[in-house]
Amino acid sequence: MRAFAVCHIKRMPEEAGASTLAEGMNALGGIRPFRSRDVWIVRSDATSDQIRDALQSRLPPGEGIIVVSLGLDASWHGLDAAESEWLTENI
Repeated sequence: MRAFAVCHIKRMPEEAGASTLAEGMNALGGIRPFRSRDVWIVRSDATSDQIRDALQSRLPPGEGIIVVSLGLDASWHGLDAAESEWLTENI
C-alpha cells in the first residue's frame, strides 16, 4: 500500500461540507495525524486519480482537493514527537 496526502482546498465558510468530506475520507481509511482539518493521510492500493474521484462528489461546489502520492523522500518541521513518529512509520 502507498501513502497519499489529501489536501482540502477550502473556499467556503469553515464548516461548509466538512462532515461530508470527512465521511468520504473515513470510508477510504483516511486519518488526520496532524492538528489540521485540511490535511489527511490515506494508505491505499488505489491511484491518486481513484482517490480523487471517490472524494470529489463529497466536496461543496467551488472547493477542491489535491491528492499526492508520498514517496521515499520527505521532510517536515514544527510537528510534535507523535506526529513525527507517525510520519516516519507510515510514509
